[in-house]
Amino acid sequence: MTRVKSERRTGSRWLPALLMALIMLMGAVGCGLLSGWNELSRDEVRELFSGSMVKGHHETLGYEFKSYYSRDGSFRSEQGPEKIVREGNWWTTSDGRMCILWDAEPEELCREIETDGEGRYRKVLGNKVIASYEEFLK
Repeated sequence: MTRVKSERRTGSRWLPALLMALIMLMGAVGCGLLSGWNELSRDEVRELFSGSMVKGHHETLGYEFKSYYSRDGSFRSEQGPEKIVREGNWWTTSDGRMCILWDAEPEELCREIETDGEGRYRKVLGNKVIASYEEFLK
């Protein structure tokens, strides 16, 4: 019987380091560190939206909108080509999320607001872009 000497797999030494680097990269992408988009703080969200008329596009439902964010927390939005008017209230949470409670709905909707640092803004939930904002007028 001939014995075959087993060869040690040298590639297996770098596998744990490669897996750790991949996990760190995925985390950085998920946090927006590599995407170029950064989450706004509570004060930044308030400064941007309070007292503003905002034009944008609802990415998930596919319509254009024009929304009014009053300083007192009331909110009004004209949506789609029919300019359907919806009203409610808006506020920010301590961690910077913007929340909206529509008059006709029981649940508040809270989302992060992000910027690319070059004048573009969007509303996101996790990794999903909900709306993009095109214009802010005070």
